[in-house]
Order: sequence, then C-alpha cells, then structure tokens
Amino acid sequence: MKLIKYKIFETVSKSLFFLIMLYFLSVEQAGLFGSITLVINFFSVVSGFESHICLQRELVNKSNNEIQKIIKSALIFFCINYLITIPILALALFKFGVNGWILIISCFIIAVSEHICNMAYNLAIVHEEYIKAMPLIITKNIILISATIFMILNKYENTLSYILCLWAVISSVILLLFIRFIIVKQSMSGSPLFSMNLEAIKFLYRNTYINFLIGAVAVLSLQFDRLIVSLNMTESEVGVYFRHVSVISILYQLFNIISYNKLVPKIFSVAKHSNRVNLKKIINKEYNYILIISFLSIIALYFSVQYLFANYIAKFEIDIVILIVLLLNFTIRSYADFMSLIFNAFRFESRILFFQLTSLVIGVLVLYFLIPVYKINGVLMAIVSSTLLYSLLMILFCPQTMKTKNYQQVGIKN
Repeated sequence: MKLIKYKIFETVSKSLFFLIMLYFLSVEQAGLFGSITLVINFFSVVSGFESHICLQRELVNKSNNEIQKIIKSALIFFCINYLITIPILALALFKFGVNGWILIISCFIIAVSEHICNMAYNLAIVHEEYIKAMPLIITKNIILISATIFMILNKYENTLSYILCLWAVISSVILLLFIRFIIVKQSMSGSPLFSMNLEAIKFLYRNTYINFLIGAVAVLSLQFDRLIVSLNMTESEVGVYFRHVSVISILYQLFNIISYNKLVPKIFSVAKHSNRVNLKKIINKEYNYILIISFLSIIALYFSVQYLFANYIAKFEIDIVILIVLLLNFTIRSYADFMSLIFNAFRFESRILFFQLTSLVIGVLVLYFLIPVYKINGVLMAIVSSTLLYSLLMILFCPQTMKTKNYQQVGIKN
C-alpha cells in the first residue's frame, strides 16, 4: 500500500510537470517537448528490453547475496543496451529538431535516469529495499514543477532548454546516488564489484525478448499516433495534439496503477482455482467503474467548456471534440486491456502480440492515407479504428481462451 501511494503521487507530480510544460510553453515549444518525451519513452522500452518481468520473477524468495548478483548483472545488461541505443536516441532527437550536443547529452542523461527510476519502482514491487528511491523521484518532480512555474512567470525566452538542462542535472544527482546505493549493497553482500557473469546476461536476453516484443508493440500501438504526428506535422500542430493527448495519457497511467494492476493477482488466482465464468464477472464489474468515470468526465468537459473555462479553452487551442473522442478511445481500450489479463492467465501472450500487431498495422495504414487530408481528425480516425479492431479481436477470442482444458497444460505449475 505504501508503494502504491508513492507511485500515485509520483505519477500525479510528473503528469503535472508535463501538463505545465505542454500548456504554458508556446505551442511550438510544447510540440518539441512532446516529441522529446516520446523519444525518451521509446528509449526506456528499448534499453530496458522489458526485463523487469524476468527480474521480478527471479528476485522472489532469493537471499540478499543472490539478489545483489542479479541486480549487478541487470545493470551491466542495461549498460550494454544504452551503448547500443545512444546513436538511435541522438538521430531521433536530431530528426525532431533538438539542436546542440548539450541538449542531446542532457536528453540522454534524462532518458537513463527515467529508465532507472522506473526500474527501481518495478523492483520495489518484489523487494522493498527499493521503495527508498520513490521519495527522491517525487522530490525531482516537485523541483521541476517549481522551476518551470518560476521560468514561465518570469517569461524566460528559452524555458525549454533551461528545463531540460535542469532536469539533466537533477537526473545526474539521482544516478550518482543510485550508483552509491548499489556499491554499498554490493560491498555488504561480499560480491566483487567489477566482476561480470556473462551467462546471467545471456539469460536475460534469452528470457526477455518475447516480453520485449510484446512491450514494444504495445507501446507502439498506444503511441504510434504521436510518433507519426511528430514526423508529419508542424511544431505548432504537434503542440496542439500533445496538449490533448497528454490529458488522456494521465488517465491511462492512473488506470494502470489503481485498476488494472489491482486485478492482476485476482484474475490469475481465479483462473487457477475457481470457476472461470467468474473471470468475465470480475472484469465487467471493474469495467463498470471505468464507464461511470468516463461518462462523468464527458459531462465535466462539456460544462467546463460551456460555463467555466471557455476563455482558457480558446487560449490553449483546446478542442472539446478531440478530447471526447480520445476519452472514448481510452474507454474502449481499457476493456481490451482487462481482457488481456485472461489471455495472460492462460499463457496466450502470443495472441495478444498478434492482435496488437494487427491493429497497429491497420492503424498506421489508415493514418498514412488520412493524415495528409484530414490532419488531426485523420489521426483520431486511425487510433479509434485500431482500438476497435484490437478490442474486437480480444472479445471474439476470449471465450476460446477460457476453454483451455487444464491450467497446468499451458505451463503454469501449482
């Protein structure tokens, strides 16, 4: 419970920082900031190789010495991936208009730090020692929020550059503290600090590539619209789009923390020990809360535009129709995500990968043909068509998945 509270506070503070940057910078700088954060997110997925699932599984019920050996191998694993992905990160940032090596290096430091922070949270789920990192991460977000507000109020001309450099400095401090923490833990365990276990590193690559493919496709299916918008529209158009999509992105993060993650152990337990008919009942009950929240959000958006924030809506170039369409898309997608838990419970991850890949390809094709003509409206049509296809496939194949004869036959051991 303590970890969940920390994570919610961390997510809210980070989201507030992103919202301030996207809404109070000029629309051009907001577009560039949105593109930079998009590149950083992709870097985290590629360099992390979705290894957190494997690490969580390996750390359970291990002695302290074994844990420190696994962590050390994982850090070497990450460093290898960082070296591989540095050129990709630099090229992507250049493509999106980030000029100057100082900003490129700052973005790299930020990307590494954000990945390590996310990994600390994932490790804290199974090893409470890493919960200590959460207050530090929250403090970083609060400093960034304070600095951003100060610079915006004082009308600094290069606010984005200053904030990126400050973010990099704070990230460097976090990385140094993390390195010190690891050195202390390694010395206490008696493990040689500079030794390398090649077999452990090979093990991570062998046992995480499927999760990496699923994670990469999942991230692309959720963010391909932002990627193509960043590549094909002007900075001002990108800024307007990111202002809209950032609000829904916050809802999706909170959905994962509060609702989706809560169902994971329950669905897995029911799939193994109880009547499988209860799986759909559990999901439908939880989804009813999502429907209520979405309905109330649409009403709130309508009254906000009509009576409360009409002037601000015009100032920030907010389109209520775009927000409602994105909110409806989130509502549909969340049901498909709930259904994916059933597929995961019976080890049908390959089906999830296939469905996501199919919907991603269709979404990209629709977007390719519609974006030159309809701009942002074309983007909305593409992401909704992709989400509808993914959700339809999940619903159609779910009954067949639940007919799996025996839980042990699909690889789960009692």
